[in-house]
Amino acid sequence: MLVKELQNNILEENAIFIDGMIGQTYDSRMLRKDLERIWFNTYSEVIVYINSLGGDHQEALSMYHILKNSPLKVITCNIGLAFSSAMTILQAGDTRKSLNYAYGMIHNLSSVDSEGNTAQNSDTIKASYGQVAEILSAKANISKDEIFEIMSTEKWLNAEEMKKIGLIDMVIETDNIEMATKVLENKTDLKKSYALMNSLIIKKPKKKVMEKVTNHLGLVVDANEESILGAIINKQEALKNAYQAEKVKVSDMAAEAKKRNEENASLKNELEVFKASELEKITNEAKEYVSTQVTLGKLPKDEKTVDFWVSNYITNKEVVKSQLSSFVGVSPSKPVIEVSNSDAKEVKKITTAERMSKLRLK
Repeated sequence: MLVKELQNNILEENAIFIDGMIGQTYDSRMLRKDLERIWFNTYSEVIVYINSLGGDHQEALSMYHILKNSPLKVITCNIGLAFSSAMTILQAGDTRKSLNYAYGMIHNLSSVDSEGNTAQNSDTIKASYGQVAEILSAKANISKDEIFEIMSTEKWLNAEEMKKIGLIDMVIETDNIEMATKVLENKTDLKKSYALMNSLIIKKPKKKVMEKVTNHLGLVVDANEESILGAIINKQEALKNAYQAEKVKVSDMAAEAKKRNEENASLKNELEVFKASELEKITNEAKEYVSTQVTLGKLPKDEKTVDFWVSNYITNKEVVKSQLSSFVGVSPSKPVIEVSNSDAKEVKKITTAERMSKLRLK
């Protein structure tokens, strides 16, 4: 594999790159999110690239179990240093690989208390120690005792040695084997060794890309790293302030909308009360008017007729008043209304009751 290929592979959508300190630079929460993203994009496998000096063993154990229980096929690959807890994560792969210039290292576990004292014999450490040994020996070609012996010596294992004892399944040949020599030369300085490995993996931004970045930040093309980082922080702060301002604005709008809704509800309630009051008022007026017409003899005193005229009065009192004004208030049986038949040229007298019956039928 060419280094250039590796640089591109790490950027693939189904790739995860674990570097830095386990539990700080990368942790189990980030791993879950990455796996969800890859699963959502319908990939069937995930490739986990590792270059780490180790870190929190409990966090590494969580990450190991997350990968082991993933529905995806897991391929782990040591592309630099898989030291300490990073070696635990490397074992989670269904297939475990290593570049030919990469190294692995396992050691006895320890913890640091609040006063900075190192402990190796606490119950928690002993339990974790057993779990790690179980994981490392699961696919290994050597016994647990031999695993413990390697842990106690803290020996750096190259790719071929890791394959021989079963800590990886295959070695990937690359065009940069001399990197292994450079790393060994800086063995006493782990941070430098780690940085050397990363220098191969992480692409340096091209000049045109940096020009776009500096232009966007309003800086000169040859701005130094400190200026760029400062401009990015200022940009982030400005965006944060703008977001907070919009958040306050939205909150004020929501409060105003709530106030308007409450006012509308109050007005609606007042309108309903007013309509009910007006209906009661016109109903009483209609009953009083129709009752008067019955007393005057203009309407018969039966419930259906009274209800009919009350209902009509409520909907259109002027029409009702106009109709009833033609009736004369006398005995309902006495002929008082003349009806003209234009065809027969006759005039016929009818009683008020008969006239009312005809109107009600209409």
